[in-house]
Amino acid sequence: MLSKEQVDQLETRVINLILAVRSAYMHEVKGRPALDYWTRIENRMQAAARRAKSASHWCTLFLQGMQLTNVDSLGSSALTDLVEFCDEFDCHGALRTLIKEEHPFLIVQSRLIIQAIKEKKTEQLRTKFDAASIIAAAEKYGILDEEKTT
Repeated sequence: MLSKEQVDQLETRVINLILAVRSAYMHEVKGRPALDYWTRIENRMQAAARRAKSASHWCTLFLQGMQLTNVDSLGSSALTDLVEFCDEFDCHGALRTLIKEEHPFLIVQSRLIIQAIKEKKTEQLRTKFDAASIIAAAEKYGILDEEKTT
């Protein structure tokens, strides 16, 4: 049986894989996902958990269900990390149980991470392109000529 800390580590590894699968899916659809893509991810991970015998089998079934042939290096790391964790602690059954019973939590956590990333990028763009910085850049490069703007 896993300790509370190990369950948290397992959850984190599953969420990392969900994020990697989402990233691969977004790349596959060129950033234009179906409106219900989170539901699709959730359904595919549950279906894979019902059939999988091990963590590696679950990952394979999950990727196949999403019609993804591979993931990027970050996704590969997430997949390997999850499988190695399950092998080390012999918690393949706990993984399946976690996915079957906690899938809404896992999806919500994944969505919150994506939302936080989007908000951070938006804030960075606002900071980078606020009016004062645009005027300062224009003045620095001689684009803003006071005589022509009055």
